Parts: sequence; structure tokens; C-alpha cells
Amino acid sequence: MAESDRDDSAALLVGRLIRSYRDDARRNGRRLTQEGLLALMVEKGEDSAAYWDRSMISNWERGVRHPPREFLVAFGRALNVPQSESDHIMALAGYENLSDEEGRDAILAAAQAIESQMESLQHEVRNLVDSTSTPEVAVDASAVAKNALMRLAPPGIYALVVGFILNALGQNGTVALLAFVLVGFAIVIGQWASRRLKPDPDRSEHDHIVDLFFLSVLFTLNASLLIGAIGKTDHFGFYTIEPFTNTPLSLLATFLVHLALSLVASVMFSVLWSRRHGTKDGTNTFTRAVWTTLPPILFTYVSVAIFANLGAWISLMIIHGILFGAFTVIVALNDPATSLKDVDFVLKATILVIVLLSAFGVAGTLIAYMEPDILVTSESFRLIPLPEVSAENLGYTPEEGLKLMRLGNLWMSLANIIYLATVLGGYLLVTIRRASG
Repeated sequence: MAESDRDDSAALLVGRLIRSYRDDARRNGRRLTQEGLLALMVEKGEDSAAYWDRSMISNWERGVRHPPREFLVAFGRALNVPQSESDHIMALAGYENLSDEEGRDAILAAAQAIESQMESLQHEVRNLVDSTSTPEVAVDASAVAKNALMRLAPPGIYALVVGFILNALGQNGTVALLAFVLVGFAIVIGQWASRRLKPDPDRSEHDHIVDLFFLSVLFTLNASLLIGAIGKTDHFGFYTIEPFTNTPLSLLATFLVHLALSLVASVMFSVLWSRRHGTKDGTNTFTRAVWTTLPPILFTYVSVAIFANLGAWISLMIIHGILFGAFTVIVALNDPATSLKDVDFVLKATILVIVLLSAFGVAGTLIAYMEPDILVTSESFRLIPLPEVSAENLGYTPEEGLKLMRLGNLWMSLANIIYLATVLGGYLLVTIRRASG
């Protein structure tokens, strides 16, 4: 039977069964990833595994394509799938696997039933998917904690050590503070890139995406430190505390708060995704993705907005809206149940909203730069008012303060635009391309 002639529902069912067996398998105490499956096949002497890669397995598990017969044979051997189950999967995929006549007849009958009874098979798919998945996936707390610590340690140690050194040396000039912020950016981006590019069969795509979520939240929050480095202020108001005024300590404290918020948000994201993955509660893929991404995004936005001014509310709303849309798409397209053609409309609508938010962000930056009075006025809109600190106490005149505020706002926006367009936008495009096969 030609692959193009097989029922899409059969491909989805075969993919679900493959994913179910892989999810149940464990290696070194952790769930077997797609890369780990290939490595296990090679160890078991399945030479054909060298010709497959993670993207192929992803397509087979999502039902985008039927897996080849050689893969199903190697898969059954590597995971010790019972012969009867292997034969059943072979039958659904349209392959003959048994040597005895009785088994061959059973397989042919199953394949003919798949072709001739589309509606009946779709019902069977739903029932089998429900029976092979648990309503709630267990979360590996130790793995979550370990990954959180790995994300926290490098930027946290850097900020504490360098921040206190700068303060001890009295280095509170713009150049020193900008260098402090930019090196912090480089550390968190380099950390994510090294973990993403370093081959590790024990790390799944889920782990890499959670790392990217942490990086994205931390980077976009820390972009405001560019304003602090230039104007010696921060949206939490640390600069109004006497020992912190006109010192690197206000920048250090803001960095650490952002780090804590990003860490908590990434753990929330990881746990919600793990618990919702594979659930069959009547919701579609995008709905599950929304309720995975929305709570941590709202958490970080509200945590900062209650201390910030009107300008920060609007800026954060645009940035967090883009993060929400991008990660909702990424989570949805990494669900094995997702077929790109089934979510085409929602995907295009989400990307359109991201583009519109980006356009609003660019327009808002230009308006704020050309009309600096808007920035000054927005300072009075705070839920928690801050004590007054004169420009002289911060080391400049009021006229210089206005120019520094404009410049800092421009730099912050440019940093966000560059990151969202390159790192996050590039990853989003790769995800869409991979999902399209």
C-alpha cells in the first residue's frame, strides 16, 4: 500500500502508540527522549537508526507521516514491545509483519478496515488515545529543581560578585553599569546556547524550550536595566533607598528580583506543560498551550506592574503579549497531537497578533523618544508611589535627566526588538518549519 494512500487517522493512531511506549520507557531514571530512543536503537544493534533523526520521529509521532517498516521493527526490539502489540502497530501502519497465514490475514483485514471505515476508525482513535494516556502526567520534581538551579546559578553568581565589586570600588559611571548589564545579557544567552547546542540524550525538547522561556522572560525584564545604567533609576524604586541611591546596588537588586521572577515563571511553565501534556479533557491543542503559557506570563507582568509606572505597564504589556503568543505557538506545535494543517488558521492569527504588537511597540518607542514629556508624565501613574529623589542626587541636572530617560528608553526597546526578532523569532520559525515537515 502506498504511503500517500494510507488513512491520516491511522498515521495519528500509530504515532500515538509510538509516543505512548516512548513516554513509558525510562533510561537512567528519566523519560526516554526522541534522541535517547535513537541512541538506544544504535546500542541495541539497529544499524538503520543511523539514518533517522529527531525531526523524523517527531513527524511520525504527530501522525504527519507513516513511519517506515524498518523503524517499527527496530522500535519494537529496542523497547521490548510485546509481539502482539508490534503486529497491531504494523497492521495499523499498513505493513505485513507475521509469517503465518493466520496472522497475515488478520493484518490485511485490519488494513482494509482502516481504508473503508474512516468514521469508525476516528472514533477508535479517540478511545485508544484516551486509554493510553493518563489524565495527569507526573512531574519529576527533582529534575525540575535541578534544571532550575542550573538556570539560576551562572547569572546569579555573576550579578552578586560583580555587583558588589563595582559598589566596593565606587564604580557607578554609565560605562561601568552598561558593561555590567551587557555582560549579564551575554551570560544568560551563552548559557542557553551552550545547553541547546550541546548533545545530551537525557535532555528533551521540553527542557530546551523551558530554558528558552526562562531566557526570554529574564532578557526582556533586564532590558529595563539599560535605563537604570544610564539614568540611575529602576522600576522597583530601589534607587530611592538611601544606601542604594546613585550606586550599582539598585541595579544589582533589580537584576536579582528579575532573576527570581524569571526562575519562578519558568518552573510554573515547566510544571504546567508537564501536567497538561497528554491530558484528554476535551480541550484542543491550542487551548492547552494557552493555559500552559498564560499563568507564568501573567505572574511576571503583574509582579512588575504593581511597582512600575504607566509607561512600563504599556511596554511590558506589549512585550509579554509577544512572549505569550510565541510560546503558545511553540508549545502547541511541540504537541504530538498537533497537525499543522489542523491549526493553520489559529497559527496565522496568532502570528498576525505578534506582528501587530511588535508594530505598536516600535511606534510607542518612537513617540516616547520624540515626545519625552510622555515619559515624565507616566512617572506619576504608580500604584505604589515612590519618594522623591532629586536629579542632583542621581548625578545629573533635570535637563540631563530627561535626555538620559529618552536615551535609556530607546536602548531598552532596541534590545527587546533585537532579541525577539532574532533569538525568539528564529526559534519560532524553526518550530513552524519542523512542524510542517
